Amino acid sequence: MTAHSFILGHLGTDVTAAYSVTSVAQQLIQCLTQGISGGAGIIIGQLLGENLLDEAKNMEDNIGKLLLCVDLSMLDWSAPLDPWYTFSM
Repeated sequence: MTAHSFILGHLGTDVTAAYSVTSVAQQLIQCLTQGISGGAGIIIGQLLGENLLDEAKNMEDNIGKLLLCVDLSMLDWSAPLDPWYTFSM
């Protein structure tokens, strides 16, 4: 049991259910971004090891743009699932 579960459990079943759904979605998104980031670190590390600094910089920019697009695309559908979304309106 996490601290979030303990606190949200006192807020009611609707909030607890919403938190359960969003935590799974968050974990899936986190796996995707961590996988891309890990692969990016390996690719950029290889380019730096081969002393291809310009290509490493270009790859860094491209991967940064990719991760930004992934994050923004996930934001569109995950915001309504956030249990605090209804409280902040």
